[in-house]
Amino acid sequence: RFRREVEALRRVSGPRVAGLVAADTEAAQPYLVVEYVDGPTLADSVATDGPLDGPRLRALAAALAEALVLIHEVGVIHRAAGSMPLTMIGTVIGSAGWMAPEQAAGVVSTPAVDVFTWASLVAFAGTGRPPFGMGGPEEVTARILSGEPDLVGLPQEVRPFVEAAFIKDPARRPSARAVLSGLLG
Repeated sequence: RFRREVEALRRVSGPRVAGLVAADTEAAQPYLVVEYVDGPTLADSVATDGPLDGPRLRALAAALAEALVLIHEVGVIHRAAGSMPLTMIGTVIGSAGWMAPEQAAGVVSTPAVDVFTWASLVAFAGTGRPPFGMGGPEEVTARILSGEPDLVGLPQEVRPFVEAAFIKDPARRPSARAVLSGLLG
């Protein structure tokens, strides 16, 4: 799996994506080094300064969508390469509050997974809350699978794109390119 991650990083380059600096998957202690991106985490920024306002949120949403377009163009899906699952039977890779329904259900990932996760991140940045609430992994996953996200207070500049990206059926979700085009409008 580590080798696949490194190969995926080698294929991705461009603005909005931290580049691979060095990697050795065959070393006694395998490693990879990615560009350092200076600044606070989104969670720290939201905790300190509050949710992003409309124009700043739209800029973040567009930058993240652009990064997804770049990685999808070379066949990379966040946490998965191509359509190959990186999980074993009975396991799921991902953080409960940030997974798409199909990912939480253990279905093979497609780029639509990243679009759903993009919506979760943008919703958090614009409201200061995880869109499917807090709680244990099982509780949050159940809300992702059958509930609706909490978008109260999400600025209108991004809300229609986030709502479309939260569609449960991955075949009906917009692509990252469609989201980016809409945001650049």
